[in-house]
Amino acid sequence: MDGRSGLKHGLLESVLYLAARDRQFRAELMFDPRSALFARLAIQIPESFDIRFIERPRGIDALVVLPRFIGVATKSYENGWKRRSSPPLSEK
Repeated sequence: MDGRSGLKHGLLESVLYLAARDRQFRAELMFDPRSALFARLAIQIPESFDIRFIERPRGIDALVVLPRFIGVATKSYENGWKRRSSPPLSEK
């Protein structure tokens, strides 16, 4: 992990720590994350960067954000996942 990745990870950990303990901050993150992050942690998010925070519903162990759809698979998953518009992830 390079220095920037470590810094980003540390900032995310701080946000998650506060969101788990401060109901007001949590609500602000979901309503206006850019303002909440700047007001509480002096983290400035560029206007060109979209960010959204959501609560994990009860009974759900994990939420997974799927990547953008980039093309139709040319083979089945079992036979080696490939897409027409990009190489398999293992070749990137």
